[in-house]
Amino acid sequence: MARCTPKCEKTVQALLCRNLNLKLATLLNATSSRRIRLQDDLVTKFHVLVSAAFSPPAC
Repeated sequence: MARCTPKCEKTVQALLCRNLNLKLATLLNATSSRRIRLQDDLVTKFHVLVSAAFSPPAC
């Protein structure tokens, strides 16, 4: 199997690095979005529980 020229190797390496960086950025954004969604859900549930605990009973 013929080896790539040094220029070709650098191009392939650059493309692989760029793809890896894009995948990492996508994964970090997805993780951040899930964390924000989870925090929003927790705050909403906490607010509902506190409101229910301290609201006057219905007649």
